[in-house]
Amino acid sequence: MAQLKAMDALEPFVALSKSANSPRQVADLVVRATSHPSTYFFAELLQTPQIQALASADPEYAPYLTVLQIFSYGTYADYERGTAPSPSTKSTQSSQPQSQAAPPTSTSPLPPLTDVQATKLRHLSLISLATDRASLGYDHLVRELRLEDARQLETLVMAAVYAGLVTGTLDPAHQVVRISAVAPIRDPTPDAIPKLHSALSNWSQRCETTLAGLDAQIAGIRRTAAARAEETQKWDSQFKRAVETERRAMLNKDNSGSAAGSAGGEELGGAGGGAVWSHGKRQMTLNVSSGGKGIGNPRFNKRGSNLMASSSSAAPSSQSVPGPQGTPRFADDHGATDAMDLDDDEADGNKRNRND
Repeated sequence: MAQLKAMDALEPFVALSKSANSPRQVADLVVRATSHPSTYFFAELLQTPQIQALASADPEYAPYLTVLQIFSYGTYADYERGTAPSPSTKSTQSSQPQSQAAPPTSTSPLPPLTDVQATKLRHLSLISLATDRASLGYDHLVRELRLEDARQLETLVMAAVYAGLVTGTLDPAHQVVRISAVAPIRDPTPDAIPKLHSALSNWSQRCETTLAGLDAQIAGIRRTAAARAEETQKWDSQFKRAVETERRAMLNKDNSGSAAGSAGGEELGGAGGGAVWSHGKRQMTLNVSSGGKGIGNPRFNKRGSNLMASSSSAAPSSQSVPGPQGTPRFADDHGATDAMDLDDDEADGNKRNRND
């Protein structure tokens, strides 16, 4: 949000630079742009032809180009030295210990800064210093920002935190400012673009390597899943075949038992042209009688019809016993004989005649 706000705040000054016709107007534009409370990016304004023309302008207005360069990617110490920061100078300063920092010069060839410009340049310098180190000592910051004491430093840091430029805490007990984050609202130095390109290229290669490794892992996982699915399908097929085989074996066994029971429970045969069915412990006989009215009429003998006393010499098994009028009768295992005529009316008439 602060980055977009800073970019939008610079657009009016870029548009005004196109209509600046004299070095004086361009210098006044630089002062106004650096004094605006929301401007923190100056690279676009710095690249305009009118601003670059200050390098060949009168010595009175030429230093304003250096001032804009310092606000773009320099520090307050660079302003005190009176020169724009160069890549070699900046790298040398960052590698030096805090106690060996270059002392400030007594005079400055650059135009004087207003209080608003001085505060903004100190805030921008704090962002640059916090980018390199997370913990900054009070003494180092007081010296680099050209402050008088620690009280001014704490006031400056708290104002930067409230403005959203940095995120950090003050540690007065240890005389340390701990910075955890900085806002990306500073222009890169001229030598930062190649370094940034190299860093991004290395990051891109690492990403490609990581993606290739992830693709290989995904392919391995898919192959493993396919093999497991195939093995599961194979075992399922074997299980189904085993179940079907067992079911068919049980059906064949049941059919064989039923056929054997039917064959053992029904017997065809008998004496004198009769058919005998074995059913349970009793035998039921269907015979063809040659006596009576209907020659060749079938007769069906059953227990309970025309009971006759059995002789003591009767065999225990079923055998033929002579009945009235030559009709054969059969005795069961207990010696009892029974007979039943299929023609119930004829049997009832014979009974009445015998009773009369």
